[in-house]
Amino acid sequence: MEIKKLYKGELCMKWYSQYEQIEWQHVSKQLHWMKPQLKLWMNELDQCIKNVSAEVLVLHIEDQLVPVSVSQRNYNDTWINSLYGQFVLETEEEFLKVNMPKIAHRLGSAMIKIAGSILKFTQLKTVTIYPSFTSTTLYDHYQFVNIEAITEAVAEKFPQHMIMFRTMTEHRDGMYIKQLEQLAFNKQISRMVFLYDPDEKHTKNERKDKKKDFKKLKKSGYAISNYVDRTDISKMHLLYQDIYLNKYSKYNPMYTQYYFEALYENNLIDIWCIKDQDEIIAFMGICNNDETIAPLYFGYVDHIKGLYFMISSLLFKYSDEQNVLINNSAGAKDYKKARGARPHLEYHMVKYDHLKLLPKLSWMIFNTVSTAVATPILKKIEG
Repeated sequence: MEIKKLYKGELCMKWYSQYEQIEWQHVSKQLHWMKPQLKLWMNELDQCIKNVSAEVLVLHIEDQLVPVSVSQRNYNDTWINSLYGQFVLETEEEFLKVNMPKIAHRLGSAMIKIAGSILKFTQLKTVTIYPSFTSTTLYDHYQFVNIEAITEAVAEKFPQHMIMFRTMTEHRDGMYIKQLEQLAFNKQISRMVFLYDPDEKHTKNERKDKKKDFKKLKKSGYAISNYVDRTDISKMHLLYQDIYLNKYSKYNPMYTQYYFEALYENNLIDIWCIKDQDEIIAFMGICNNDETIAPLYFGYVDHIKGLYFMISSLLFKYSDEQNVLINNSAGAKDYKKARGARPHLEYHMVKYDHLKLLPKLSWMIFNTVSTAVATPILKKIEG
């Protein structure tokens, strides 16, 4: 365990590389819910997500814990843990599905290869602050206390790594984005995501479609439940694999059944599901931080007509009743927009000014060019 005073001697910080080192007696009790999560990530990450290669360390500052995930050369990782996975592997896979002229395909393929070459030059040395290992990270106010000291400590410990906060939007995270920009973080375009804000004005048709989806669920005879057992979790895992890996992309995270079981047993997610004769046919694993909800884990029986609409109706109903924002991730734009969700550009906030000249220039070129090129494309296609 490394113990070192940083940040002008005002704060005492400690780095932990092993879960057993963490001094929980000096950690705010409000953060003790992190115990099972950090134990999984620091001791068993490879048993939780098959296509993630990363090491999780924890910075202890005051009574706060700051997890970070450290990666390098993770060229085959899922896109949620690798910029190469997101901007090369995943983008190339999606690009091949788009019907367009040959010349456009050739130009697009060439740009993807150039992006891959630039990223390989950096060796993908990255440190993610507050990783979630999901498609969407929901941030809380307490995480940005001492953010300048946290950033300085991470840059000092990892002088060869680009520093990153993943998945932010101006609508929800504008205040955090401004704080990070003051610390020389830059916006790196990520995706177009869809946010549903119950406080926004919605059209009559949008309200009608939401109610229609929930009425279909109520009339279907299916049961709505938030209780699951081990048999249910096994079925949930199969449904997730069928939709996210087999139907959509092999570059989505390969969560294990063991991880699903651990998340549920340690109350790290809420499970909403639809059952037919006591058998799960659709589910969502929800992250809820009181201000925003996000369906981080999702699956359903694909051949049952309208099931996606029915399980999703639970999100909109909860949002309207509890007055919380929905981060409904990317994809299915027509469905989401028809229910009142609005498109918002999602960014990773990246910092590379502390690096040596060549890696700094490589990250700067990738950041500047990819964001400039992808932003108008996303606005046109997904907006």
